[in-house]
Amino acid sequence: MRLAQLEYFKALCECGSFTKAAEQVHITQPSLTKAIKELEQEIGFSLLIRTPKGVMPTENGKVFLTHCQRIDMEMKSLQAFIDSVHVDVPVLRIGMPPIFGISFIPEIEQYLRESPLHLSIQWIEGASVKLHEMLRHQEIDAAVASFPFAVSLDNALSCRSIISED
Repeated sequence: MRLAQLEYFKALCECGSFTKAAEQVHITQPSLTKAIKELEQEIGFSLLIRTPKGVMPTENGKVFLTHCQRIDMEMKSLQAFIDSVHVDVPVLRIGMPPIFGISFIPEIEQYLRESPLHLSIQWIEGASVKLHEMLRHQEIDAAVASFPFAVSLDNALSCRSIISED
């Protein structure tokens, strides 16, 4: 049993016809018919009364429909939860020259994985001068750059040495 089959059955009960239900769920009518037949074979009983005027659920189909509606509500609730989790995850945009990435990205990612901050990281490559401009325009949140770049920073930005050759 697939979730799509439950969605198709629910649409059939709402629309009362295979043609309208197929349009609603964006599949062909023969595909819908096949999916419902497979579902009925799998569960071992008929879900629909088929008439020249359309379809309606059998008594068992009505009970099955109630379950389908509950499953649909639970899936929507689950999706809302997933969406809310992703909305709350802040993105930290870090810029660095391409050559630095090889050395620093694993260390920075390990540090952030172990931190309680729960951040998503977006890496942006660029030359030190470009990263400086991106910082000034708040296009990135932090940058890893070479010492000459750090010395030239203006008062609006703070700078911290993280590695020294000494």
